[in-house]
Amino acid sequence: MGGRAGRWLARKDARSLAIIGTGWQARSQAKAIATVRRLEIIRVFGRSPERLREFCRDAEAACGVRVTPCASAEEAVRGADIIVTATSAAQPVLQGAWLRPGAHVNAVGSNRAERRELDDAAVRSAETIVVDSLEQAWLEAGDLLAVDGGTPLGRAVELKEIIAGRHPGRSGDPAITLFKSLGIGLEDLAAASLVYDRAVEAGAGKPLPSKGERDD
Repeated sequence: MGGRAGRWLARKDARSLAIIGTGWQARSQAKAIATVRRLEIIRVFGRSPERLREFCRDAEAACGVRVTPCASAEEAVRGADIIVTATSAAQPVLQGAWLRPGAHVNAVGSNRAERRELDDAAVRSAETIVVDSLEQAWLEAGDLLAVDGGTPLGRAVELKEIIAGRHPGRSGDPAITLFKSLGIGLEDLAAASLVYDRAVEAGAGKPLPSKGERDD
């Protein structure tokens, strides 16, 4: 979903990506964004220097884009067109003061009501707030639920509404947009179905016997 959000919400001329986090989610987000935007540079921050170096090496090979390590989250984010937060942080790792006009944020890490990756300013700066599921966001989107003075979820829209053309999404190049992703089971099911179909077509793997075919 991060790639789709980047395609529909990031500026068409977005060329730089900042990533906070070096885990598996950060890796998949880097590849997804690099697929939908012609990136020129990816800047990354992570707490472990060893994992940061490994991430940069692997992401550069996977994305075909120059990937550079940063000494702080602020260094990675300042001036970036697209920002991804993919951490297990309980307290904000991204500050709104670091965001440039026209930036797009994919917040994909925190998925509990009491945890958050974005500070109040980052959320408030977003003209358009998008989620994958409003129902789930009201239960788990700590980044949106914990905003001082009241949650902005009342003005959030689901990504499907933008893709279907029922919501305009980004209003213009100066606007800041935010996609808060929590993931939904249907996405996993769709991905598994696609993998299965491709495996059958390629003759890969071994079908499991049905209950009636198993030996007792």
